[in-house]
Amino acid sequence: MKSLFKWVMLVAITTVAEMRVVAATNLVISSEWLQGLIEEARTNQPALKVSEAQIRAATAQIASVRRWENPTATLGGMLGAKSRRRDDGDLVLGVEQRVPLFGKAEAERRVAKSEQQHFEIALEERFQEIRKNIGQTALRLAMFDEESVFAGEDVVWLHAMVDVVAQRFASGGGTSQSEVLRLRAELAKRQDQILTIANERKAAAAMLNRQIGRPVDSEWGPLLLPLKAPKVTYTDRLVDLAVKYEPKLKRLRHEIQTAGRRVELADKQRRPDVSVGLEGRAYTGRGDMREGTVFVKVTLPWINKTHYAQDVKREKARQEAAAQEVESVTLEVREEIRLLTLRIDNARREVEVYREQIIPNAELALKGALAGYQTNREMLRDVMEARRLLVEARTMVVRALGTQWEATTELVLCCGLGDFESLEMLDSIEPKAKAH
Repeated sequence: MKSLFKWVMLVAITTVAEMRVVAATNLVISSEWLQGLIEEARTNQPALKVSEAQIRAATAQIASVRRWENPTATLGGMLGAKSRRRDDGDLVLGVEQRVPLFGKAEAERRVAKSEQQHFEIALEERFQEIRKNIGQTALRLAMFDEESVFAGEDVVWLHAMVDVVAQRFASGGGTSQSEVLRLRAELAKRQDQILTIANERKAAAAMLNRQIGRPVDSEWGPLLLPLKAPKVTYTDRLVDLAVKYEPKLKRLRHEIQTAGRRVELADKQRRPDVSVGLEGRAYTGRGDMREGTVFVKVTLPWINKTHYAQDVKREKARQEAAAQEVESVTLEVREEIRLLTLRIDNARREVEVYREQIIPNAELALKGALAGYQTNREMLRDVMEARRLLVEARTMVVRALGTQWEATTELVLCCGLGDFESLEMLDSIEPKAKAH
């Protein structure tokens, strides 16, 4: 029996070692690899093409703002006695042109230019959001791959244990049938978990394909999480970068500028429109001119003075609302940076504790429980409990590492940094920064 037990465990250990070698050959996620996906998304992502089309439309809007309006031509005739028409003329010809005064066209052009810049900032914001999503989805894909490796190792181990316990039960070695059934139930449960992980991976792969702009059913090879995420410290420098470069804040600050230009335009609309024109009369019988008139027309906007004032008031209120929203989002960003750094630190410490203490102790506990079970000094439930602790510890390492990297990806976006390594450089530049 002991030789059979050792043989089955040797098969399990060898199979697990082979699975680890395969995992070691998987692609490790890096900044360079992610940058390649991001550049692919910049070219293929439909959402970005929508923003680019909006920018082209806004650019055309700038060029369409006219300084000189179309002139108005007048053509008319006079009815009456022939002598009257011969004296005064019976054909009326005229032309009228509005004069571009008070900078109204320039104000409209500045508003159109501001709207174009708004779409450019919106494009960058959308791109940065896609960039973050690509990084986080790729990390989740790697988490599923690593969890599937651990689950596969566990299935191999459970298969081996089922054979050992079933053999001991058949030979009357002190094992009950309930223990055999319990192991088989645990094996079936673990096999089902592998299928669940596989389905979740397929969903994550489809999401990553959509974010990049690939066909949804494109295949992805096995991925691995980076071994160690950069240590991040909450500093004033980090917060200042986030407040300056956070995409949403950049867009809101520009909305304040746009609102200011709309206030200027609304104020200029209160100025009168001035037109100049020329009108002449001719007699159709001879074709000669009878008289000509030069005139100036001025609108009277003072009649709607209160309405124009409300237009200005409306745009000023929008400008104030944008300014208040900037203040609100700034506070949210400061809080978010604090939470992200705490989340990163918690996950980093969790990874270290599990890797350096919990997993080694759990492996020793499982080894001791197996040895005790082989000599009938330990019960099967002790072996299963030790195995459960080891499986949970390995899973927690993967999830904590994935959490650390996901939070780091979001922090890189908020601070306008290029990649993960920038955080390490930033931390080394300001090692003595005072934390809040």
